[in-house]
Amino acid sequence: MRFYIYIFAFLFSLATILIQRGVFFYTKYELSLSDFQNLLLALATGITYIAGAQLSHKFWENVGPRRSMFILLVIQLILPVSAFIFPNAVAISSIVIIYSLFNGMTWPVAESYASAGLDEKQSSKSIGIYNLCWSTAVPLAVLISGAVISIFKNGIFMLAGIVVVVSMILVFFLPKVIPHHLSASSADTREDNAISYEDMRGMLVSSRWSMGFSYAMMQILASLLPGKFAEMGISVAKAGLIACFVDASRTFAFLLMAATAWWHGRKILLASVSCTIAVGFCMAMFSSSVPLIIAGEIIYGVAAGFAYYSALYYAMVLSNASVGAGGSHESVIGVGFTVGPIVVISGKQIAALAGLSVTTGLLFGIVPMILAAVPVSIFYLFPKGSPLPPTQKE
Repeated sequence: MRFYIYIFAFLFSLATILIQRGVFFYTKYELSLSDFQNLLLALATGITYIAGAQLSHKFWENVGPRRSMFILLVIQLILPVSAFIFPNAVAISSIVIIYSLFNGMTWPVAESYASAGLDEKQSSKSIGIYNLCWSTAVPLAVLISGAVISIFKNGIFMLAGIVVVVSMILVFFLPKVIPHHLSASSADTREDNAISYEDMRGMLVSSRWSMGFSYAMMQILASLLPGKFAEMGISVAKAGLIACFVDASRTFAFLLMAATAWWHGRKILLASVSCTIAVGFCMAMFSSSVPLIIAGEIIYGVAAGFAYYSALYYAMVLSNASVGAGGSHESVIGVGFTVGPIVVISGKQIAALAGLSVTTGLLFGIVPMILAAVPVSIFYLFPKGSPLPPTQKE
């Protein structure tokens, strides 16, 4: 089962990023939308993604995991093909917003397939492979986006549709029922200094704050970097190449975390994540030279990868790999997708009313978010320790 979900994760991630990230290159370079319009589009897709993630569990319960995935993929095939047929700003914006809803419903089910029926150690390994599969596709998709748009224009949407078709075939190889219960860890596999239940809960909350923060920053980068590259005179093909360093470095972080369990329970690492995300983002967003932009992307990507992997691992271990946990995980991502554009739009409006520069407006939005996310993510790392519930220690 897991082999097919790993391949599915790679292919479906490829299609997802061609739409969700590639659209901002298309709207900037082909439709000439402003940064403000791209931010509004990013905000709308974030809202619908949250809604989709929240609806995922209920839809799965009523329809079944495999059937629900197939239905959702059919819809996500129709939408990009429609965007290919109607390549205007209104149609494409509407389609991408709707696509985000059904995309948010799909990922929680896939995440549950990846880690169900495993103990903590096995779950960590499986989640690692799963993360590597979907994350490897992301920089490839960003790179392809620029190249495809430069040659085939709206052909990027047809390409996404073709990839979805292949993904649909893999769904037929998945079991109809997800084994939700994690196998109990044996006595010889649990160490004496195993992470307490309360500490693990604290690290879950902390990593989710950091992950949400990282996705808020990601949505800002995704919607504004294409405009920054266009102003620098960089072609859409080269812009895609530069932008993919964010995702390549995140995949590198996943590779390190999948190879070992050394990071389990290390609070100092989680405490530094949000600060590192902020540093990397500011370098990528405000630097005027390509090498510094790339350096910022790499710093940001590694930290964001650590936050994502930690959040998903602790969520799946604590919840017995339920689809509901996957839905909560994806909802945090959706909140990040939403908050990022909101704070930037608000900051820019304040700056405009005060007669200040666009860069100042961007800072008005970003700085308060940094000041909120960093201390909160650290605060939750210090709960009172307590042993794991008896059912998890047996």
